[in-house]
Amino acid sequence: MQKKTTNKIPTTKKAAAPKKRVAKTVKPLPEKPETITTNKTFGNQFWKMRAKHGRDKLFATPEELWNAACEYFQWVEDNPLPETKVFQHQGKVVTETVPIMRAMTLGQLCFYLNCNEAYFRQFKARLTDEDEGFSTVIADIENVIYTQKFQGASGNLLNANIISRDLGLADKKEVNGTVSFLDFLMQSSDDEE
Repeated sequence: MQKKTTNKIPTTKKAAAPKKRVAKTVKPLPEKPETITTNKTFGNQFWKMRAKHGRDKLFATPEELWNAACEYFQWVEDNPLPETKVFQHQGKVVTETVPIMRAMTLGQLCFYLNCNEAYFRQFKARLTDEDEGFSTVIADIENVIYTQKFQGASGNLLNANIISRDLGLADKKEVNGTVSFLDFLMQSSDDEE
């Protein structure tokens, strides 16, 4: 066997020419049929299976609302605010924590009942003639809160200025008068004479 010899000629590689980009042709979209058939089992349709929509009432009966409000009233009475007072006794300065009256508020009541004031106001506004028991209980709750604040302010147990503003009892004085600059100058020149 003879060996074949091949002459290898060294070749230099030429740089490849840049490829030309050719725009692809886009097929037009098929026209949409007028009625689209869809698979009814595809997607989430669980919301249609709800028996009712909206939030339940927090209290099913007016008695439950009144009992919950009475629990809040008792909590306010059992948890007064602490105030630190400084005394001088036998030449020594003594600090003592003294309980002071806590004012009832509708905001605190709503927080205690786990709702907000807007929910409470909307609940009150949406009452019908059938819900007369609720309207009576809500009026009683508002009356208890008003009376507690008023009596606390009257007995100097609460800050009278703050409570009177909250209850709408503050004196409002409106001074409405206009003085023109010429009137002011005329008046001041008369005063100089």
